[in-house]
Order: sequence, then C-alpha cells, then structure tokens
Amino acid sequence: MLFNSIEFIFYFLPVVVVLFYITPPEYRPLLLLCASLVFYSWWNPRLTPLLLASIGANYLVGLKIVDALSSGNARLAARFAIAGVVVNLAILGYFKYRYFAADMAGVPIVEDPGKLVIPLAVSFYTFQQISFLVDAWRGEVGRIPFIRYAAFVTFFPHLIAGPIFRHNELIPQFARDERPNALSNIVVGTSIFSLELIKKVWIADTLAASATPIFDLVKAGQEISSFDAWSALFAYHFQIYFDFSGYSTMAIGIGKMFGIDLPLNFRSPYRADSIIEFWRRWHITLSRFLRDYLYIPLGGNRYGAARRYLNVIITMALGGLWHGAAWGFVIWGLLHGLYLAINHAWRKIAGEAMPYWLGGTLTFFAVAIAWVPFRAESLDATKRFFAAMLGSCASCAQVTAASEVFPVLLIALAISAFMPTVEQLIGIDTTSKPAPRVRWFPTPAWAVAIGFAFFVSIAAIMAVGQSSEFLYFRF
Repeated sequence: MLFNSIEFIFYFLPVVVVLFYITPPEYRPLLLLCASLVFYSWWNPRLTPLLLASIGANYLVGLKIVDALSSGNARLAARFAIAGVVVNLAILGYFKYRYFAADMAGVPIVEDPGKLVIPLAVSFYTFQQISFLVDAWRGEVGRIPFIRYAAFVTFFPHLIAGPIFRHNELIPQFARDERPNALSNIVVGTSIFSLELIKKVWIADTLAASATPIFDLVKAGQEISSFDAWSALFAYHFQIYFDFSGYSTMAIGIGKMFGIDLPLNFRSPYRADSIIEFWRRWHITLSRFLRDYLYIPLGGNRYGAARRYLNVIITMALGGLWHGAAWGFVIWGLLHGLYLAINHAWRKIAGEAMPYWLGGTLTFFAVAIAWVPFRAESLDATKRFFAAMLGSCASCAQVTAASEVFPVLLIALAISAFMPTVEQLIGIDTTSKPAPRVRWFPTPAWAVAIGFAFFVSIAAIMAVGQSSEFLYFRF
C-alpha cells in the first residue's frame, strides 16, 4: 500500500486513526501491530510470514542477550548477539544478494533472476533489528513486551522506507498511558502529510516523466545527446530528492496523527556546503546506523588518517550495496566514500572549510554526478551515460523538451535551496538555518492552503489513475 494511493488516504489511514483513539491505551500497540501487518500484506501476503518469523526470532535472541548479561555471562551474550546478526545478514543476503554473489563468483545461475521476489522492506527491518541486538549486547535494552517490540519493527509509517531508528526512540512511546490530544495530533499530522504529498505528486513524479524515458533509452543501448543526458541527470537529481523527502516527512506526519514522534530523516541536503554536511542531512538515520554499527566498529578515526579514510570508503561502499545488489550502487557508495575522504583530508590540510558558495557548488554537482551509476541500472549504461554527458551526438534526436523540464527544475531548485522545509514550518526542525519567516499555525488561512494542496494532489492521482511507487521502496 502506498502513502499516495486512494485506498491508503481515504480508507486505511482514517480507519486506523479512528480505531486508535477509541482503543484503550494498553491495547494501542496491538492495534498498530495489526494495522501494520495489513499494510505490509497489501503488497504480497505470502511474504508476511517471513517478517513475523524475523520479528519472533530477533525478539527471542534479544531476550537471551538480556538474560545472559543480567546473569553476568557477557561471553554468552556476545555469542547470541553475533549469531543473531549473522543470521539476519544471511537472510538479507539470500533474498537480496545471492544472484549478485553468484555472478561475482562465476557460479552458473539456474533460476531466472527476473522471477526473484525480494521481500518488501527487508533491508529496513533487518537493519533495525540488528541495531536492537547490538544495543541489547551493549546493555542498553531491558525486557520489552513482545507486542511493543513487534509494533516497533512494523510500525507502518516507517516500515517500507524508513527512517531506521533505535528501539529507545519508539518503544517508550508505545508505553504511554495518557490519552493524547486527538484533534491537535490529527491537525498537525494531516497538515504535514498534505504539504508533502504535493512534493511527491507534482514535483517528483513530474520530473520522473522526464528522467525515466532518457535513462531507459540508454539502458536499451541507444545514443542520446549531451543536452538530454544533463537534463535527465538533473531531473533525477531532484526527483529522488523530492520523492525521498516527501516520503520521509509524510511518515513523520502519519506518526504525528497517532501522537508518535519519528526522528527527522532529511534536512535540506542540497543546501550542504560539503559532502560531510550532506551526509548529516541525507537519510540521517541510515547515516547514523552506518556510523554507529559499521564505521566505529571498524575503528572509526582511532588509528590514524589513512585508516580513517579506508574505514569511510568501506562504510560507504557497503552502504551503497545496502541499496541494491548491483555494481552501480557499489560505485555510488565508493564515490561518496572517496568524496568524504577527500573532504576530510582537505579540512586537515587547509585547516578550514571552503567558502560556502564554492563548497556548496562542488557538493551539489558531485552528488548529482554520483547519481548516474545509482540510476543507470548497469555498468554499460553508466559508461554510455557518462559518454553522452561529455560528448555530443549530432544524429541523436532530442528527447527532452526544455519548455517542459526547465520550469519544474527551476521550481525544484528554488524549493530545495531557499524555501523553508515543512519540518521548519511546523516547528519540528528548529535547528536548520535560515529560520522561516512564516510559521504554521492552525488558522483558517493555513487550513485553506493545506486543503488546496491536498485537493490538487488527489486530483492529480485520480487523473493518472494510479499511484507511483516511492523510489526507496526498491531498496
């Protein structure tokens, strides 16, 4: 089920919200768990048992770790933690990476890779549960009721595409006994959801209509002009920005409808003045996971500059591989790892950051260029796309209509670079600069504006006849 689908907006979400507020507080985690399983099963109910088995197994291993630590047996706790993490990674590897690994090893593939069904959200719920097991081994987890743990893993606003957060950020919120302010929560949550829906429907999907045909031509082996290559690149550059930003903040809005606070996952990353700052703003919770559970265990910055840069590159390469079983994702991760290493080295040598205008421009274009292997779907397509960007093709027919793409690109650039985010308008993000001159309040004027945003988004969805998938659903 998609956030931008009619069945979700008009049927599933309203029913769950109403049931939530008429349910006694002690039964709300169970309600959210059941609703989340319905939400997940909407895509493919045959894979729901895998999700449930994963939840049950990780919960039991977590309890074993907690019990071992409480009895003073740290070695046994470590064994359970290592076994749990290994099994999680093995399951993830089997469903997502077995063909990729077989191809690298030169092993003949008997099955048809096209028929492989990767469980929806397997990367997200696996990483989330790995963090739970590691936190349990570190002594940061107590005995948690199973229903609350299962609701923490499956809570539908974050289940499919994040954010990836730690147990102590959500489970305590399920334990609240007080009745939340239903009207305030619904008004705030609906406002956030409606404002972000327009990002997905009117900006991300419009840009996708320009980027996708050109990338598909390159994938099919056809030549494209340099103009089309750059147009498609920047269309995708902003498509993934508004698609992922829209999903991440819509998830926060849905959580608010239930009085539950989800962590900020996106803070205007295209305003970053360095690649270091970019990764503090883009997919914040994944960056935090990679830092806490991979980069630091690898040694972090504790063993000198050369080891630090190597750890950064390894971490980002594995972060790229997490996105998908293809060399393009690995190259994307390696590029960002190399960017980060260069950025850290520059700061060490120069002793200061670049001027904002220079650092921001370099970061903007470096991030855009790295999207090519991420999006191109194959190494051959990546090479052809880069060749098209650097050259010209006199015989190529122009695919992109500048009159259609450029206005949307300019709007996307203006919003991403200068306008306050919805999180700033609502007051969720109070640290990003500059502070907005206008703030959201539950006033008639804001109600009209938000109602208009909701109406035009729904009209666009109904006009198309179907809802487009969010890009991070594939990862």
